[in-house]
Amino acid sequence: MTELYGTNPKELKAVVGPCISLKNFEVGQEVYDAFSEAGFPMERIARMYEKWHIDLPLCNQLQLEELGVPTANILQAAICTYDNASDFFSARILKEGFGTIYTGIALR
Repeated sequence: MTELYGTNPKELKAVVGPCISLKNFEVGQEVYDAFSEAGFPMERIARMYEKWHIDLPLCNQLQLEELGVPTANILQAAICTYDNASDFFSARILKEGFGTIYTGIALR
């Protein structure tokens, strides 16, 4: 958006919508490694319980911050799609590959 529309990231407001939470996003070593190789700070986003868990909402926030969106302008919906599968698509519950949740961008 910066290149195409001249958007200043410092003026953006972003909402990280419903997604799977740290508590429920259990991953294998290969997924952990993929996040690590992508440059995520694993000491911040990952926790080891019996298996690795990754904080996907925080990953989204860190990406927005890296692009220049101020932390104060990022709102977390804090709705876990796994815990609320009756209201939101959850591949982990439904055993399907993907689903969609509406995403929007508004220009002034």
